[in-house]
Amino acid sequence: LFFHIPTIKSSQTCKSTPENISIFENLLDCLHLNGGSDLTTIVDASEQIDSTNRFPKFSFQWPNADISSLSSYEALSYEPLLNYLKVNNMNALFPKEDQLMNNLMFDIHIYSLKSDVTRKSKDLKWTGGEPRCRFHLFGRTAIVILTPEDRIITRHTVTSAIEVKPPVFNVKEGLREAAFQLLGFNIDNEAISASVLLTNLVDTHFVLYLEAINVLKQKFKLVIKQYSAFNDAIALVDLLKDRKCITRHFGSPPTPAFSEMSDNVEDDIEDDDENDYLNEELCDEDDKNNEM
Repeated sequence: LFFHIPTIKSSQTCKSTPENISIFENLLDCLHLNGGSDLTTIVDASEQIDSTNRFPKFSFQWPNADISSLSSYEALSYEPLLNYLKVNNMNALFPKEDQLMNNLMFDIHIYSLKSDVTRKSKDLKWTGGEPRCRFHLFGRTAIVILTPEDRIITRHTVTSAIEVKPPVFNVKEGLREAAFQLLGFNIDNEAISASVLLTNLVDTHFVLYLEAINVLKQKFKLVIKQYSAFNDAIALVDLLKDRKCITRHFGSPPTPAFSEMSDNVEDDIEDDDENDYLNEELCDEDDKNNEM
């Protein structure tokens, strides 16, 4: 059997056409992620703030300028934004073309999830549980924040991506683009589980990240937090950079037959109650809901 594998460019496929919306819904469904085509339905606007991790206010005003070229207009914000991030000890960069392969931040294939990462693909093949290649996703973003010691830009050194939008933008399309980027950075990433900040730098800021419900059973949740102040949003981004990587097997290819993967993957995944990595109760509840 031959399967058509949709090719997704993150900056274009986010547009609100029936075909694009269908692709996005199918992608989330393939990865068993929540949200659907309208991600505004899962936005958490409670603005929970960690008082121990505060950043100074970022004051920025968009200039009166020609916005016929949207990318050029957005670029007017990059220098002041980078200066703010660097002053606050964040290793932020604007990726230049010569720093990237084919001027892309990510160029990946997305596979359906294993039902159980403790089992090798060959054991799942005859039950239809072996991961299958479903999507080809590529793209880039405006600003990246790297781990403190790195200067080389790769998917495995980016702790967060920042997607800058003009003062007025289509929020639904912006969230879809940010979600594409989130997946682009996190799929099959065994080093870092990155976040994405979607912002107009004035009054609308969204932080997107993945939360693990159960790593072994590949159950994840797409989380979107909204803030009215940029400094509160960047504080969450800064907090997320130190969390444990949860995306080692997320959307990854089948395990090669010659793999030396541990016979007991549980040994590689620490039980972390605080981050709810192995919350069996939630997983059992999900399984019951799926059977209904």
